[in-house]
Amino acid sequence: MDSLGTTRSDAEGRIDIDRANAVYMLVEHHDYSSKAVRLDTIAGDTIALRPATALKEIEVEPDMVKHFLTHDSYRLPARIMERYRSPYQALNEIPHISVFPNNAIYFRGKDNVKLLINGVESDYHEVAALPADDIDRINVYSTPPLRYATTGVDAVVEVVTKSNLRGGNAGVDIAQAFKPLKGNNSLHFNYNYRRSRFKVAYSNYNEHYRKMRRDENLAYDFGGQHYIKNKTGVDSRSDKDNNGLSLTFQNNLKDNYLVSLKAGFNSDKSTDDVEQVVHSATGHEYPANNQLQTASTSYWTSVFVEKTLGHKGSAGTIAGSAYYQRVNSDYDSRYMEWPGQGGAPATDVYAKYRTSLDAAIADIEYSLPIGSDCQFAATVYETYKYGDYTDNTKPFRQKSNELFASARIFLRHGKFSYNLSMCTSHNYSHTTLHSISQNKWHMLPRASIHYYPTDNMYMQLNYTTRVGMPALAELSETDQWVDTRLIYHGNAGLVPYHRHILSYNFGVNSKYLDLSFEAQYLHAPHTICEYFVAEDDHILQTLINLERYDELYGMLNTTLKPLGSYTWIIVSRLQGAKSRGRGLGTDWSGYRFQWHLMTNISLKRWNINASYQYPGKVNMGQRILPRAQHWDVSCWFNIAGNLWAGAQWTMPFGKRFRERQYTVPESLVHYDYTYTVADRANYVSLNVLWNVSFGKNQNRASQNIDLSNDDTGILHR
Repeated sequence: MDSLGTTRSDAEGRIDIDRANAVYMLVEHHDYSSKAVRLDTIAGDTIALRPATALKEIEVEPDMVKHFLTHDSYRLPARIMERYRSPYQALNEIPHISVFPNNAIYFRGKDNVKLLINGVESDYHEVAALPADDIDRINVYSTPPLRYATTGVDAVVEVVTKSNLRGGNAGVDIAQAFKPLKGNNSLHFNYNYRRSRFKVAYSNYNEHYRKMRRDENLAYDFGGQHYIKNKTGVDSRSDKDNNGLSLTFQNNLKDNYLVSLKAGFNSDKSTDDVEQVVHSATGHEYPANNQLQTASTSYWTSVFVEKTLGHKGSAGTIAGSAYYQRVNSDYDSRYMEWPGQGGAPATDVYAKYRTSLDAAIADIEYSLPIGSDCQFAATVYETYKYGDYTDNTKPFRQKSNELFASARIFLRHGKFSYNLSMCTSHNYSHTTLHSISQNKWHMLPRASIHYYPTDNMYMQLNYTTRVGMPALAELSETDQWVDTRLIYHGNAGLVPYHRHILSYNFGVNSKYLDLSFEAQYLHAPHTICEYFVAEDDHILQTLINLERYDELYGMLNTTLKPLGSYTWIIVSRLQGAKSRGRGLGTDWSGYRFQWHLMTNISLKRWNINASYQYPGKVNMGQRILPRAQHWDVSCWFNIAGNLWAGAQWTMPFGKRFRERQYTVPESLVHYDYTYTVADRANYVSLNVLWNVSFGKNQNRASQNIDLSNDDTGILHR
């Protein structure tokens, strides 16, 4: 190969060659396979090339995970992604991430996980709708970015798409049962034009039951008398419907700026019409009816701007967001009893109110570039809420304000890394009901030490402080009738509360086993808890700030890989806690225990899932909540390309879904409540997942912050 130079052909493919000074020639063309030619063997004056072989993807597998100062970055090969019905389910391939058949996601056993696509806050529907071959890498932040750490998020999982992609993508995700009517469905469409991206997303959730029963046992002393009442549930209605639509426009210049505009609409309706038979202490039986109707409509819009400073962000990045939401809600509850023979009810009590809730949230964040051993970030976060309540007895107004200012530095030295942050918080709330105001400043330091003895093992020691603000719904004192002498409402006098958390984490992943363990001590003075108190003419179930709350918590999360890969996994999530609360003359202790089990088999054209929830027990203040026993199986088949179809069988051969709650012995009211839904057993959902790509998305700018608000102003018992 003694060529001494190169030359280009003309427009018709002709070149002049001096054969006397060359023996071989390498001919290359981007649409054809390259060819080395010995010049003295060419017949005539033509060299023919073969069409190029199209390669879907070139994989370099030895380095499928990279460890950065702030996160770990994973690449999943195409041959692995193809085994899963969606990229969302393929997250099971990442150590310590578990995706259950009901689409719940856990990281190291924790469920407060934020999903991002290219830095933009997303949900599992959108991740599932992505084409697998569009995904470049998946970043996992076990210590969330500062903005999310401030609001209590446990982990962030970011899906990053490949660059130089054009066109768009449309996806549909359907999971619908028809008897009972129960489904969770979504549609997504996005299109890219030059530096701009347009996106439309629609979601629908429906749940219609006709065999819902509520059994109740009540016992309490009031006015010198002992009251006992037992209620047997009768098959009743329960309907829930939620529809959402969002529009997004983005424009960006890579390594320079990003502007994102969003707007959305959401409608949520819920109706319960509970029929019961009352068994009185005198031996009489008579009908009762408990109705609850809630509806909320929300409109929201947001703007986000991000600007990189210096050459390709060498001087850092500054980003800012603003978000506004308007929620209009209606609440209507009614309780009736007919102890006589027909006619008008002897007991007919009701509560009705309307709420207009405005929420405005804004923040700004600055972060230096991530270095190999150091990274610094600072953020200011502000949220303001105003609620206007109109009811038939005492209309009132409420407002609250939260201000956070945080700074964090990440340092690494050898196998150790250190995360140090300080947050200053100002919390203000006011309600015209009783003219109650709260105005407090808080200092919230956080620190953690991470030790990585090997690439597949970690240890962490963490100290975290957080402050919690009562939601506007919890400050509402509009009556909600539970029984003839039992009323439930919030408490306008609730104050912010602290949470001090000291925890130790350990984890390891190997060929056959991934394991994570957490031990935690929680000290939470003034935490909010439900409480019963005697009023002049009724018993009130309300919310109070405890003087002290302490909890010891442990969790063991394991993923067993019998075949030495994630083709078949068995996930076990085990939690337990011992708690004690004191305040307003009450002193109680309790415990909770929960166990979830899941198995998943992922073959090239088949996905098989099964999950089980053990009927554990949860302590929530003066209430004990035994969890429901639940199990399901599902099977998916890859019909063609990105089209999957399947079915999910919920509680096969089961008869009912049952949940229960009852009060501790120290409670003023002895209350035992059982909620049974026969519709939720032995039904089948039909599933379809399909996405179509027409070109790819070339935008790579990342939106790091997306603001939202979930407070509707409605307090559900």
